Amino acid sequence: MTAPAGVVRSGPSTVRDLIVARLGVPVAPVFNRTTSQISLTLGTILKQDPTRVAFIISMGGFFDAFVGPTRFFAPQNFSFRIPGLNGVMIATWDEDGEIVAEEWSGQSVGGSSLALITEYLIVPGPGPGHGA
Repeated sequence: MTAPAGVVRSGPSTVRDLIVARLGVPVAPVFNRTTSQISLTLGTILKQDPTRVAFIISMGGFFDAFVGPTRFFAPQNFSFRIPGLNGVMIATWDEDGEIVAEEWSGQSVGGSSLALITEYLIVPGPGPGHGA
């Protein structure tokens, strides 16, 4: 939404501006970079990326999925369960630390399930948030 005529807006004017202000660097969303499904066989769903500050996994399929950092992952033992049919998992660096940037694996139970995997990556500079 733009400011009315004659009104000067100060500060952030978009959600992206707020994110840049909070993080100090610009970020951009990337969708399904590694895969768009979590299957019966164990597989990588997020590759290691030190520029990842957050991710969201939204399950669109019928089957539950188990996900976790690859180095710790054990389905149904040491993992996070995301329910099928619109279950969601969110991880952010300020709450979950560096584990967000690690490689993550996943495995579904009952059959392959569609997933929307959204990563938020630091955008290389120069530009807003990079002091340029």
